Amino acid sequence: MRIGIDMFGVQSPSRHRGIGRYTRHLVSTLLTQHAEHDYFLYFYDGLEGAGDGWPGRPTIRRLAHDFPRGTLRHSPQQLTKLGDRLDALLLTCAVESFEGYLPPGSLPEGPPTAAILYDLIPAMMPDEYLNQPGLAKAYHAALRRLRQYDRLLAISEATRRDGLRQLGLAAGRIVSIGTAVDGGFFVPDRRQPLPEDVSRVLTGLGIVRPFVFCLSGTDERKNLRGLLAAYDCLPERLRRSHQLVVTCRMNEAEAAHWSAEAGRRGGEGQVLFTDFLPDDIVRTLYQRCAAFVFPSLYEGFGLPLLEAMHCGAAVLAGDNSSQPEVVGDAGLLADAGNAQALADRLVQLLENPDLARTLGERALVQARKFSWQATARRTAAALESLAPSTRHEVHRGPTARKQRIAYFSPLPPKRSGISDYSQRLLAALKEHYTIDLFHDVGYTPHLAHASHEFACHDYRLFPRCQRALNYAGIVYQMGNSEHHSFVYETLLKHPGVVVLHDFVLSDFHYWYSLQPGTPPDFFEREIAYDAPRLAADDRSPAKWIDEPGGVVAACNRRGITFNRRILEHAAQIVVHETWGAERLGALYPELASRFHVVPHGASIYQYTDEQRQAVRRRYGFAASDLVLGCFGILHESKYPVETVAAFAALAADFAAARLIFVGRDFGGGAAQAKAAELGVADRVRFFGHASMDAFLELISITDLGVNLRRPPTHGETSGALLTLLGSGVATIVTDVDTFGGYPDSAVCKIPPLEAADRSLEQAIRRLAEQPELRRQIGLAASRHIGENHPWPRIAALYAEAIERARSTSRAA
Repeated sequence: MRIGIDMFGVQSPSRHRGIGRYTRHLVSTLLTQHAEHDYFLYFYDGLEGAGDGWPGRPTIRRLAHDFPRGTLRHSPQQLTKLGDRLDALLLTCAVESFEGYLPPGSLPEGPPTAAILYDLIPAMMPDEYLNQPGLAKAYHAALRRLRQYDRLLAISEATRRDGLRQLGLAAGRIVSIGTAVDGGFFVPDRRQPLPEDVSRVLTGLGIVRPFVFCLSGTDERKNLRGLLAAYDCLPERLRRSHQLVVTCRMNEAEAAHWSAEAGRRGGEGQVLFTDFLPDDIVRTLYQRCAAFVFPSLYEGFGLPLLEAMHCGAAVLAGDNSSQPEVVGDAGLLADAGNAQALADRLVQLLENPDLARTLGERALVQARKFSWQATARRTAAALESLAPSTRHEVHRGPTARKQRIAYFSPLPPKRSGISDYSQRLLAALKEHYTIDLFHDVGYTPHLAHASHEFACHDYRLFPRCQRALNYAGIVYQMGNSEHHSFVYETLLKHPGVVVLHDFVLSDFHYWYSLQPGTPPDFFEREIAYDAPRLAADDRSPAKWIDEPGGVVAACNRRGITFNRRILEHAAQIVVHETWGAERLGALYPELASRFHVVPHGASIYQYTDEQRQAVRRRYGFAASDLVLGCFGILHESKYPVETVAAFAALAADFAAARLIFVGRDFGGGAAQAKAAELGVADRVRFFGHASMDAFLELISITDLGVNLRRPPTHGETSGALLTLLGSGVATIVTDVDTFGGYPDSAVCKIPPLEAADRSLEQAIRRLAEQPELRRQIGLAASRHIGENHPWPRIAALYAEAIERARSTSRAA
């Protein structure tokens, strides 16, 4: 093959960092190990790093450029003019958006194109990395171009998974090629007594005792604050006997800040921050540390981990992203967001020299699994697969004209279940309509930059857009939180299809009543409008403040739903459950013709036993553990304290039983306190808010789910429950409101819990003792999701509601 390689990786602003090293090693290995191909290396005049000296006999080309207006934007045209007749083109540094560069577009007349995908960190952590509109726009423009390429070559399996999800590509379009480090340079050295040159390096840095080492960075993702907090959690004897040494590049202000942080840690020299160090000194620190700690919250690969392992260090890493696949069984993992969890693992390494030595020996074996030869072999195979018959074609021709609709909803990066719901729905609904998205002020939805298929507008522009475009329909996603004020205000003026995610909207209305500009009697007026049956002297929320749960709970007990005004202004009304339609029909029989039951969309998630066991190892669970899981926010309405109590009653008989909670704690730590009180704190783990990857991984290892609601509910549908069912997890639910609508074969139902009620304990025990019953319920659950909740079916039902609203409007 005639393979072209764009060498911008050794000329970009990242040329002295990981991308530059990766490019040099990979290309050199391709040239020597796969010399059967003809290679053309493309450099750019005027940029550093355009030198010769590459092994083999590649053809060197030097191209003009138009920096900084767009990296390589014109290179396919240039390559065509050069007449190199390439069979494939590999881009080594496709995304440098923060420097104002763009990857080239993929042209039909150009060669099949592949690009190395190092990570998608800005897309995974937009609040930290895409908090400026210009940066977000440039980054998402680069991602749009990446989607056009025939292959993306991910440096880890975790990055491959991120790419599939974030870019929405078919599985075959992204392959994992791995990475490596220079195993001839990073080598172990535990010679004793300490060689003089090594001693001189350590004392020169102020290292005078055994030390814990971290090679890191100053951005929040690297979690330096978490590392210092973990160090503070160590027993005092270990802090006295071990220094903490942190190496990372810092500017003057950062150095001053972190020096002050070190000074607050007590004894002089207890915590040392070094600036950038040359590789030979970093290698010495890897070789001589008591433990290497890498508490990152997210990594595309994590090269320092691999370097430390090549040096025989005992490593501790975060249990997220790519880090578990790098470490394997050759190190310890911990929740990087939990300082105590990091400290507990570090204590294991520092107090158990035999464990540290064993892990260091395993590290040498694990590190050898990552080689440039293997990476080059996978890269060559991916490029060889780009025969004309496998090339991805980007369709640019005219498409059938679709009707245009307006869509109002919170959208990512807003942290809302309805944001995530909308993103998934839109991916299916776009097959039916051209969609304009309208959002609240103060942020730009990720879809504005991530996809050219949606136009995004400030909702205040809707009247102008409506006059110009005359939308065929309007969809409003209405929920019971502060994220929906712009939806509420617009739907009262412009009728459309209203999706009622919560039957009861008391939380939203109470919050809205407290906002600046809202009339002072708004809440009282809405109570009177929604519940005219209440006597006038029983409509005063001021009297309810001291009731249990406050004003909102008092409204719920009185049956005030706060949905009447919204429903009367809706052209059509969508609810997710038959229960909701029946309740609404009973309350508002005059509106019955407007109701549509459109199930909440959900997906099927399938995992092999091998995948599950790998996840269990990463999170520190044994293959034999019986894992009970509660997913979603912790709130007293979901019986978390009662769940801990039921688990504790069971735990004595099931030594392998473990309970996990995954979601933010809105219960003030009550569940954790109950676990400590009942003596099961070591068997109950609280993961807090988790990324979608971690959320799905933890569900994949769950043997038995618990998803309860305390009546009266808000009539909501649980996305977490649907994910459990779609993953085939046998799940216990409360037989109340929308939760009672699932088939008895697909869930295990119990009544709402009363004081001293043992029904939850009995249900858990029954399923714990009968694995075949769990399997049957899990199979029925996934069948139910596959038959009733697939997103394409949901989008088609939405289209029916939109067309019904449209025809009704025309008739009127």
